[in-house]
Amino acid sequence: MSTPSSPHITSHTMVREDEIDLAKLFGILLDKAVVVAATTASFIILGAFYAFLIAQPVYESSATLKLVGNGNISLDAPAEKELLKSTVVIGPVVDAMDLTTIVEPKLVPIIGRGLQRVIGKETKLNVAKFDVAKLWLGKEFKLEVLNSNTYNITLPDGETLKGFFGQNIDYKGISVLIEAGRNAVGDEFLISKIAKQKAIEDVLSNLSVSEAGRRTNIIDVKYSSDTPQTALSMTNIIVEKYTQHVLQTAMDNLVRKIDITKKKIDALHLRLQDTKLIRDLDEEKVILEKRKLNELKALLESYLISEQTFKLPIDVVSLPSVSNKAAKPKKTLILTLSGLLGLMVSIGFVLVNAAFKRGIHSTEELRTTGIPLLVSVPLEKINKGKSASDITMEALRALVPMLNVKGQEKASIVMVAGACPGDGKSYIARKLAAAVTESQQRVLLINTDLRKPTNSSVHGLKQILELEKSASSVVDLTPEAFSLIDAGGVVENPVPLFYCQEWFGLMQWASENYDVVILDTPAVLAAAESLVIGAACDQRILVCREEKTTIEQVRLVIDRFKHSGLSITGSILNGTRKRFFTDKTEFYLYYKDK
Repeated sequence: MSTPSSPHITSHTMVREDEIDLAKLFGILLDKAVVVAATTASFIILGAFYAFLIAQPVYESSATLKLVGNGNISLDAPAEKELLKSTVVIGPVVDAMDLTTIVEPKLVPIIGRGLQRVIGKETKLNVAKFDVAKLWLGKEFKLEVLNSNTYNITLPDGETLKGFFGQNIDYKGISVLIEAGRNAVGDEFLISKIAKQKAIEDVLSNLSVSEAGRRTNIIDVKYSSDTPQTALSMTNIIVEKYTQHVLQTAMDNLVRKIDITKKKIDALHLRLQDTKLIRDLDEEKVILEKRKLNELKALLESYLISEQTFKLPIDVVSLPSVSNKAAKPKKTLILTLSGLLGLMVSIGFVLVNAAFKRGIHSTEELRTTGIPLLVSVPLEKINKGKSASDITMEALRALVPMLNVKGQEKASIVMVAGACPGDGKSYIARKLAAAVTESQQRVLLINTDLRKPTNSSVHGLKQILELEKSASSVVDLTPEAFSLIDAGGVVENPVPLFYCQEWFGLMQWASENYDVVILDTPAVLAAAESLVIGAACDQRILVCREEKTTIEQVRLVIDRFKHSGLSITGSILNGTRKRFFTDKTEFYLYYKDK
């Protein structure tokens, strides 16, 4: 048996793992372009699902007010901003709009409203009156439309009442009046009554009051709602209640001033009509009293003129208006951010996944171990009855000349091994046997994995080594026209069997009857008998699987063979993928692509 020296690993073949290869990182991303694109597209779809179905549209109505004041009242922007958000304004708004009554259609959770928007259907219930006792505050009442005239309303305690549209229901402190509307049979609604303070807080959460610039006395009033109609009506009523309050306050101040002035005039008249008091006063003081009276009369006259020509101290610069385009959600922004997030997540996943995959990623990495790379086998889907012209066969045909030349006296015994289970060495061994058979050579494939054989026949190597069967009696002819001796069963500790005379006798018989003998051996790092089997071989081929077999495992296999006085002829990189950052050594793909 030939025992060439173990491959020498020179320092210049070592890979510097501390260097960041940007080209390689970019290549990894290009290799996983489908994953990146699919993940990014998924995030965009999720973003669209949120923007169009989950997120509720928010419409914004706005109005602009200018505080001009008048001779009777002066307005200060900071104070008026707080006044606009106070209960003296919002309280009447809640009462006028009946905001303590909450009516919600019972829809599919989360996406119900979105689906309604998509199909263009609006479910609305016209509740004219809904008053409940305090113990029912915050409780939900369920209303179901039975037909165009009747409905059922279920109380929080489970009791159900039948009602008629347009007719009032008074029962247990409940007063309900539902007007007829465009409701389909089976439509369901949830109705509740909330406290006035809670309704005020809800209004304030959607109300924005700000001063346009500094010390401009111009106030912007904005209100947000899920429909443009509600936003516009709420802005209108807020501005209306605010101006009414300011107007009433100004009028009250003016009336109070008029009343006070009249009382002062009446008091002075009485003083000046008192002759005794006039005699006691100096003439100068009397003149002053009369002058004061005239001033009060002039002031009263100005007040009365102001009352008749009263001017509102607020100018509505911009009437309440609303756009039919929702202010939120910003769908374009959401889709853009979703795409960017998906891109970052996918890139991060690909790079992290590549970092944690310590297996061999390229032929260059495998060459750093010093083992000659015989051939790389591209990843392909294995189907029964696949033609011998497939990519794997094309790759392995390159090994046929080095295995044996027909006519030699002694067969070439070839070991096909893997570092660990799952490297694909059994698949490679079978394909290699088929490729050698094409060159009109007699080929025998022996499955020597007795620990965990796959698809093993009843009779095989186990029976030969245990002297139950002869070698010729267990040989099967495969569809690929090569001979096969299967494992024949499981042996817990097969190492002694490969030291017995029967094993060496089998190798002698195979050498005499075949041109090439290929041994499908157990994983070197998992089974001790692999080295014993390797000693009986002329050539030893190590099968490595891309992204699975690591450089450390390959070097450990090299050390084990070296300590046993054996060498590795070469390696096969199995399951390679077409990559952008590897060298283009698989030239047989040129013909396959054609």
